[in-house]
Amino acid sequence: MQNKDTRPLSPHLQIYGWAVTMFMSTFHRITGVAIVFGLMLVTAWLALASFSEDAWQLGQAIFGHWFVILVMMGWSATLFFHLCNGIRHLLADLTIGLAKGAASTTSWIAIFATAVVWVVFWIAIFAVK
Repeated sequence: MQNKDTRPLSPHLQIYGWAVTMFMSTFHRITGVAIVFGLMLVTAWLALASFSEDAWQLGQAIFGHWFVILVMMGWSATLFFHLCNGIRHLLADLTIGLAKGAASTTSWIAIFATAVVWVVFWIAIFAVK
């Protein structure tokens, strides 16, 4: 007889393999939280711009640092992922792409679209500098 304490309470990753749709759902929630923290940084930057010329120069020095630029690049990736996956969710609400194969395909399309939009955005940012 098997000990009840060693059995899982419900099916989980030992039974179900990790699928791209599972990743999309989990990461969509995580990026939603990350976007809030990034918006706080952007708000602080804009607030510095509204105070004075000295505050603006301080903000430019802080936000021009390579590490902060790297953080903002990561934050923008979360923003674009959340946007592309949100569009995917809206299509699902319209009953588009709900089949098993279609859900995986639209997940990969959202990931690819995120990468394309992110790269184009940062190329445009650095081209303006």
